[in-house]
Amino acid sequence: MKNIMLKSEKKIIKNNQIEEKILKIAKSEFLEKGFINASMRTIAEKSGFTTGMLYSRFTDKDMIFTRLVSEGADKFLDYFVKMQENFESLNPNDKIHTMDDYSTEFDTLFEIIYDYFDSFKLIVCCSAGSTYENFVAKIIKIESDNTLITFHKLYEQGFIENYIREDLCQMLCTALVNGMFTSVVHDFSRKDAYEYMKSLQKFFTAGWREIIGVKKNFDKGGENEEEI
Repeated sequence: MKNIMLKSEKKIIKNNQIEEKILKIAKSEFLEKGFINASMRTIAEKSGFTTGMLYSRFTDKDMIFTRLVSEGADKFLDYFVKMQENFESLNPNDKIHTMDDYSTEFDTLFEIIYDYFDSFKLIVCCSAGSTYENFVAKIIKIESDNTLITFHKLYEQGFIENYIREDLCQMLCTALVNGMFTSVVHDFSRKDAYEYMKSLQKFFTAGWREIIGVKKNFDKGGENEEEI
């Protein structure tokens, strides 16, 4: 029984080593050529395996790409959606006074990006044609849709002075999300990227406050001073 278990464990270890080698080669191919131009044949050859053997483990290159990026992408998306839900659950007054706190939530997203830097490099720069080619667009849509809903509600409830147009909201949210991934595109160090991210947060927090026109009565104490 012990020998059988040892053989089974060795087989698992060997399979894991084979898979790790394939994924390492595939990542290099995708980074160099992009998803569309990378080929299963080349990945197989560079890994030292036959194409048939590669297909026995991965049905297509999209499956390989997904294996490389899904863990980081899922963590990012899950946290991003949770951020939106938590902010939406606040009452209107708290939304006004926690805009800065919401902005600092991007610190966690930054950490996820840099903990899975190669995964996001693949997604942002090399994913055209893959399942993940619209990942960034999906993040932009979530940010834009939720931001627009929030500001329209705050406007209707009298907390802000200006009605925000949908096209303006989409443009600014696109700039924010693309800005967040710029550090990946240009291979910023973690330290430089963090400083860049903090500047981005300050810029958009101050910019949104100016655009929406937070009413002075709600901008400091959280109560309408005229009613006190």
